[in-house]
Amino acid sequence: MIIKWPGGKKWLPIKYNALLPNKYNTYLEPFMGSGAMYFGLEPRKALLSDINPRLINLFSQLRDNPEYLYDKTNELISTHSEKQYYEIRDKFNTLEPSAANFLYLNRTCFNGVYRENKKGEFNVPVGKRNSSFFPFNFEEFKVFSDALQNAELSCEDCFSALEKASEGDFIYID
Repeated sequence: MIIKWPGGKKWLPIKYNALLPNKYNTYLEPFMGSGAMYFGLEPRKALLSDINPRLINLFSQLRDNPEYLYDKTNELISTHSEKQYYEIRDKFNTLEPSAANFLYLNRTCFNGVYRENKKGEFNVPVGKRNSSFFPFNFEEFKVFSDALQNAELSCEDCFSALEKASEGDFIYID
């Protein structure tokens, strides 16, 4: 997966594929999170949403500007340090949060947790992983971007997102 996310379901479309519909008009996922189910199914048409604007911005940038996002994130990860992590986290909370900063923080924070305090500030501490923070080459990264080309992304609550559903659609709610 492009991001680490608590409760991610990348195993679900593999393990339970026989239980999922194989014909539907539009795939809707109003709690996108990591998009594991979406990326596992790769539907031809999708409406993906989440109430987290930072998350939707990340997926929009991944879809629309994959090369820039990949290069900028790799640059941040190649200079990673605990000091840099907290500087980027402070920027992420005080300035317009960039998709590269989101991806960097996600890949280097403690267990890929996304958590905000009551002020809406991302407050997860730096992680202590020994493995590769960003295990993608550009071709692997671009697969996620290409998969999003059939998706409409929106930042909205689940009730607004579900109003877009029609008969014959597949709605995944987790």
